[in-house]
Amino acid sequence: MNPAFFVSVVLAGWAGSSGIARAQQTPPEVKLRVERDAAAGQKVRDAVVENWRLPAKMDQDVTARVQATVLLSGALVKPQITLEGLSGGERERAMRRSLEEAIGRTVVTLPPGEVEFTILSRASSFEAECFPLKVHVSAAMKDSPEPVPATTISGLQQGALRWNQRLRRVGGGGPIDAFVLVNDPEEAHVRVEAYEDYPEYSNYFVDPRSRQVTVRVPIRELRSGLFASGFRWWHPEVVTLQTMFQLGRLLNLELSEEQSNVLFSGTRRFQAARPPLGLTGNYAARALLQNDHVEADGRTDRSASDSQIQQVLDTVRKHACSTSAATPAPTDSREPLSAP
Repeated sequence: MNPAFFVSVVLAGWAGSSGIARAQQTPPEVKLRVERDAAAGQKVRDAVVENWRLPAKMDQDVTARVQATVLLSGALVKPQITLEGLSGGERERAMRRSLEEAIGRTVVTLPPGEVEFTILSRASSFEAECFPLKVHVSAAMKDSPEPVPATTISGLQQGALRWNQRLRRVGGGGPIDAFVLVNDPEEAHVRVEAYEDYPEYSNYFVDPRSRQVTVRVPIRELRSGLFASGFRWWHPEVVTLQTMFQLGRLLNLELSEEQSNVLFSGTRRFQAARPPLGLTGNYAARALLQNDHVEADGRTDRSASDSQIQQVLDTVRKHACSTSAATPAPTDSREPLSAP
């Protein structure tokens, strides 16, 4: 046998066996990027919404489209955010910043990989499929473990029931209900969530998959003082007013520019004060209660106009659900529902 040929055969055999050994020793590539289904994106979306505190003074519809990566720890990183409905400026920066903060606080129980989801934040009217809408009122604050007084829970419920009362009064007293209270949040079309610290008259959320609506109502106000600063409970009538504002847009009503209207989104006015006599300096601005001031008899000076009520009557009658879909409302509107 030719020695050169023998050596080449041995070398080839050694190379082949070495390649096989290397192939056996090399671990398979770990793929962290897994395909995501709609349920995974929905789970992340819900978790981000739970952590999202919208900025104040938003009066535009905003659609947030997000792509992010879930780590092994469940944290979300590398978010790519597209905001539709805003055209730059401080509002868009505030919206983006608040969403980034919510994503940074979110941890989900999912395999690692990429996800994408959409969050709808709306200021304009909402076109419901049919009425009455089932409304669940939270019996606890989302951002504080402190118990909520029964009068405050009743104030939240009154935001729905007072719309019904106005409709019955203008509509001739018949059973014309836009809302019905339910105890099960999963059954509800609308979830009313109570917060200790949240912007007043803010946007509401719409789930793009289920079309379930989430509205948030601050039930405490932050007051500053030398000795007694901190959060104080809003008067129940103010809680009702803010809930009526949130639910009014679900009756296909647009925001109002009239300060005495329940759909007016402004909350404060400012009064200029001169510097003390003999001193130099700039004028100081002092925030005052505007049209959500509570009178001595417990009434506020905001209400829905007759034309708005007539518009709601037409909407509710035109889009009435079948009889089986409606659930009777509580007979005593002042009695809060039991906690779910």
